Amino acid sequence: MKKIVLLTALLATAAIAHDKIDDRTKKNMHGIHGDLQALITRSYQVCPSFTVIDGLRTIEEQKEYYAKGTTTTLKSKHLTGHAFDFIPNPLDWNDINSFKTVGECIKTVAERMSIPIQWGGDWKNFKDYPHIELKGY
Repeated sequence: MKKIVLLTALLATAAIAHDKIDDRTKKNMHGIHGDLQALITRSYQVCPSFTVIDGLRTIEEQKEYYAKGTTTTLKSKHLTGHAFDFIPNPLDWNDINSFKTVGECIKTVAERMSIPIQWGGDWKNFKDYPHIELKGY
């Protein structure tokens, strides 16, 4: 019930949603799973403004992120196109509530579309607020 109330409240505030997908998001949607592309497209229409900053990665990119400490694994779902990362707009890396608002909205949209996802903000040991991945892959 809480998720439906959240989505209803978000839908009522049309100014926060946007229909036109920005160029950076379009670029980062290329190569990811079709269900995630559909989820991003629908979420763009009903969720607070966000940008997809990462989608499909090469193993070289993953190794770079691992070396920098921005990821904890070399077996990321980004390597197979089963994950994406987003940022809320406007971006403030210290405003965790903005990440939570967008992440919860995307989760609600996924549930309504019957797309099984996992949000990094729900993880117990390592909170990865920008991360969304498909379950079961």
